[in-house]
Amino acid sequence: NTDGRRGGLALLWDEDVDLNIKFFSQSHIDAEIHIIGREVKWRLTGIYENSEAHHCHETWSLLGTLALQSDVSWLYMGDFNEILNIYEEEGGNERNIRQMELFHDILD
Repeated sequence: NTDGRRGGLALLWDEDVDLNIKFFSQSHIDAEIHIIGREVKWRLTGIYENSEAHHCHETWSLLGTLALQSDVSWLYMGDFNEILNIYEEEGGNERNIRQMELFHDILD
């Protein structure tokens, strides 16, 4: 049951919530959330990025496409397996600067 109301999905709000899943795949879930009795609608997208670098552009393209689907406030979160700045790197393989720039561009 994905209607998000009490008795449906367990959410952490006190108000009644209408949760409508718009799109999903193996790497994401995209939902619109409406708090019942208020004119508040927003969007939540959870992302799980494939850890292989050559797949990152698929996820970033997906974010670009999803951005065109709605104009309500949008929170997207998840594991993108990428950093925005070189100072965020702690160990591991050296990051590709161009790849970080492309990730920054898609988030903008």
